[in-house]
Amino acid sequence: MPKTLGELNYLAEKYDWQKGPLTRAKINRMTADESAWHSIVNGEELNRAWNEDKVNAESKRATEAAATEQYWNEGRATEQSIKEVKRFIARFPQFRGDNIGNREALINFLKER
Repeated sequence: MPKTLGELNYLAEKYDWQKGPLTRAKINRMTADESAWHSIVNGEELNRAWNEDKVNAESKRATEAAATEQYWNEGRATEQSIKEVKRFIARFPQFRGDNIGNREALINFLKER
């Protein structure tokens, strides 16, 4: 049965739970009661910390996409584009890079991705 706010506040005082910045690791170590207390008292911070990994992953993807776009716009290779080419060549050893048509086809394929 869920605890009342009064019971959660008593536990917060007893175990010295503090309202403040949280991390995903802290949330993972919390008891159910502590998590319930934070969801009531510190809800916005709890949600922000819970979604932090997702936001960081989206930011990383956006950065990689911008770097790839810069490569195609400026003709400079990025680490990600080099990895893509190496991965393609490893998967398809029959690919001949010395053939201009093959290289153009690979570049067009990577541009579409």
